[in-house]
Amino acid sequence: MTQNTVYVNGKFLSQKMSGVQRYASEICRNLSADVRVICAADQQDDTVYQLKKPLDIVGKAAGVVWEQISLPLHLKSNASPLLISLCNVAPLLYTNKITCLHDIAFERHPEFFSKKFVLYYRWLIPKVLNTSKHIITVSEFSKKEIASFYGISNEKITVVPNASAFNASTAEPVVKVHTKPYFLFVGSLDPRKNLLFLLKAFTSSGLKDVDLVIVGASHASFAVNPELEQYRSLNNIIFTGYISDSELRNYYAGALALINPSLYEGFGLPVAEALSMNCPVLASDIEAFREVGGTDVVYFNTSDVAELSGLIKSFNGYTQTVKTNQLKSSTWKSSAEIVDRIIKQY
Repeated sequence: MTQNTVYVNGKFLSQKMSGVQRYASEICRNLSADVRVICAADQQDDTVYQLKKPLDIVGKAAGVVWEQISLPLHLKSNASPLLISLCNVAPLLYTNKITCLHDIAFERHPEFFSKKFVLYYRWLIPKVLNTSKHIITVSEFSKKEIASFYGISNEKITVVPNASAFNASTAEPVVKVHTKPYFLFVGSLDPRKNLLFLLKAFTSSGLKDVDLVIVGASHASFAVNPELEQYRSLNNIIFTGYISDSELRNYYAGALALINPSLYEGFGLPVAEALSMNCPVLASDIEAFREVGGTDVVYFNTSDVAELSGLIKSFNGYTQTVKTNQLKSSTWKSSAEIVDRIIKQY
């Protein structure tokens, strides 16, 4: 290890893949810069992330202690190389770093998270940002939020957007994964995603021959939402839990529409993924979704269950919207190229 070595914080390799882990893995995989990934021995099997980057194993298990103590001690004892952390958190007592903060939902909506999580992030994140050489975030909306809330100059923050790993025009065949027509929800089952609102709207629509497929799972960082459990017994609501990327691609391809009722997002990756598979999208009218979807999305008010219920009843895959094609300019490769330039700068 030399001072010119560049490392990616591989803590995410020990976690199940969700939004931020997908972001980290796709950026890392597409970097042209000569980087190494530093991670703990409890990393997931490489068939999950497939980074194709050299790994340096430090310690047995990734977690807070590993990230805040073991990782920086190892780096400091080996010439203090540049560290890229892509999943919100980075070692506080290490300053040769670039950090990606996806959003500040824990500040804007602390009620959606566990108290322990909010206290930790409120204490840690401002200090991590102040000790980082540069900050990355995923949208102009999040950049504005971070700059305003923490009093950080715009010049210190660079937007590196998410992108879809899927493409409807590839030769990869689409497999029918559900026998009945269905609407699709993709995301974690935490309160911020506003799934209960969608469940109420879907059930009140009275549709008998259409299903709602819910892809995702809960996480310990989020507040518990016991009201969701009553919907698991309904025949036309299917909770899949985690599924593979190939299965997810098939679900997007076959859905009547993706419905995303989130109350707050830094980006909205499922929206981008659905659009890349020519899947219509109904989404809550929030700034991040409008940045991602433009006029390609049908928006609804999250304070009106009847409005979404009406859209569900009347909506079909031939709803006409003006296509912006804005997603075509954003790929994981183009996003990684922005990070490559930042690495060269620092």
